[in-house]
Amino acid sequence: MTTLRDVAQRAGVSAMTVSNVVNGRSGKVSQATIERVEAAIRELGYVPNAQARTLAGASSRIIALVYGVSPERAPLSAPHESLFVGACEQACHEAGLAVMLCACVDEDADALLQRLRGWNVAGAIVMGTTPTDARARLSELGVPVVAIDSRSAEVAELVQRQGGEAARRLGAGSAGSGLPEGGDQAQAAHGWASLASGFFTVGIDDAGGGALAGRHLCEAGHARVVFVAPYPRLSRIDIDRLAGLREGLGARGQVRVVEAAVDYSAAVEVGARLARSMKDAGESAVFASADLLAIGIVAGLRRSGVRVPDDVSVVGFDGFEISTYSDPVLTAVVQPIADKAGEAVRLIQGAPEREIVLPVSWREGGTLGPAR
Repeated sequence: MTTLRDVAQRAGVSAMTVSNVVNGRSGKVSQATIERVEAAIRELGYVPNAQARTLAGASSRIIALVYGVSPERAPLSAPHESLFVGACEQACHEAGLAVMLCACVDEDADALLQRLRGWNVAGAIVMGTTPTDARARLSELGVPVVAIDSRSAEVAELVQRQGGEAARRLGAGSAGSGLPEGGDQAQAAHGWASLASGFFTVGIDDAGGGALAGRHLCEAGHARVVFVAPYPRLSRIDIDRLAGLREGLGARGQVRVVEAAVDYSAAVEVGARLARSMKDAGESAVFASADLLAIGIVAGLRRSGVRVPDDVSVVGFDGFEISTYSDPVLTAVVQPIADKAGEAVRLIQGAPEREIVLPVSWREGGTLGPAR
């Protein structure tokens, strides 16, 4: 792939000079040099990175961090959210950027867009808690948008669906909407859907993490396992972790799925219920899709007289610091929050990848023992 430095070498100028020409800062370059650079671009077939140009030309260096607000709990109170916000601030600081927190609820997507345009943000990082419609509408900003814990195909489908709805709502386009003007709704929807190319995605290997847990459980002799997750039939993340668990357990493995909110008190109650049901079903281990769930389940099991890991083993997913304070330390699949934030910032700055899937790791604790 031809780079800006290749063009600079062919034209016999500096990379900064090529950047000035590409980004329209022609007042800093002579006409002869401009023509030489443009000739080199044509000869090499160089395609400027649109996202990098957007960032370079932005009047602010503000990155919007968009998240959803739930009436059931305080904003950013979940461990994953608060840790990710801190990691994003650190990554942006190192890149010379600033972070602006942007809360979003179902009914205010238009207000959110207006707010971000008012600040002329250079990019947006969108957390998975952001409402679906708002996530799709962010493609209208015309700046790099990084969706966290998503997949490229998932985002493209989301934006395309929003495009069809927008085309009908706007009468197939209006000035400034990002849609083609005119009467062809299909053309308008296609124009909207093409904005998905402005999206990037960063996630982790959820299926690989589930498989990692499954293999460790299988090696410890566990064949019948309970999988606890908030959205095991709706969330792509939970679905992938469940599929990985089944793969890791192998043909002998049997999995029972239990839905539970990611809330410590609720998880304690789940643990108490599992203490009664697991013994009857001959189940010997629990794999929870979040540390907070796993910690609560351990507490609920113990309050019901079940020893962990002597009677029942528990494995979590996240590996956050909070899970090292439990007694014993939670055995868990670890996801790299800092790397997730760093990659998101790197994509906004013009990195060539469109989708990044980060590996997970395993942390030994004291909650996984041999099956009895």
